[in-house]
Amino acid sequence: MQITVISLVGFLALCGLVFFVNLLLTPGMLDAEAQQRYEVLLGRETALAAENSELKTPKRSRADEARLQIAKSALEKHGDQGITLLRHLRIHGKLVFGSFDPVLPAGIRGEQARALIQLLVTDQLVSVSQARHPGGYDYTYAIAPGMADVLDELLYPDT
Repeated sequence: MQITVISLVGFLALCGLVFFVNLLLTPGMLDAEAQQRYEVLLGRETALAAENSELKTPKRSRADEARLQIAKSALEKHGDQGITLLRHLRIHGKLVFGSFDPVLPAGIRGEQARALIQLLVTDQLVSVSQARHPGGYDYTYAIAPGMADVLDELLYPDT
């Protein structure tokens, strides 16, 4: 019985010793492991930041650049009324001129709008289609599909 008690006390003492040793050593080992992970993540972040700083805004294709120059030139030529009419057209999607004029932006009359929008067709910013009906023709104007993105950039610049 005495041997059993001594063995049990010795076992408990050994368990307690192992517990306290682990209690003292484990936080340091975990801290070192966490520090190592942190350094690895910090290295990755630094590498990504360096890579990101090297990235530049994507260059435009030659076709995009040509469309941008066409649009800039036309907007300079037609001024504020051209910009106002193109914004109105971009918002509404299409304008139909026929027997009657569509709703137009303030300050632009029907005759002015027809003449200006026809110039914008000539400058390749706007497309036109016509439909015949018993009362005559309807002319439908819309932003040229290839110019939509370029015009969005020019008509609504970042401030």
